[in-house]
Amino acid sequence: MDILFGVDNLGIEKTDGAFYLFPDLSALLSGRSASAGIANSLDFCRMLLEKYHVAVVPGEAFGAPGHIRISFSGEPAAIEEGCNKIVAALQSLN
Repeated sequence: MDILFGVDNLGIEKTDGAFYLFPDLSALLSGRSASAGIANSLDFCRMLLEKYHVAVVPGEAFGAPGHIRISFSGEPAAIEEGCNKIVAALQSLN
């Protein structure tokens, strides 16, 4: 999970005791991302599921466009792998 905190322009805060993160992808989704078909967090979540096989919830479901909800439940190795895939997907937006 710590790898997510190293992503430039990802609005993310550490929380104590929570089993989820709610990062703001707005800065990463603007500009070139829109021309690649990733215009909002719903598009990003769809791409993340289809290409990287990681499921997260778009912020639109919580009234927070541009955000995603990442829940952490399961084996630590699986969580780490999922976080690595999220970072790879975010890097592909550039």
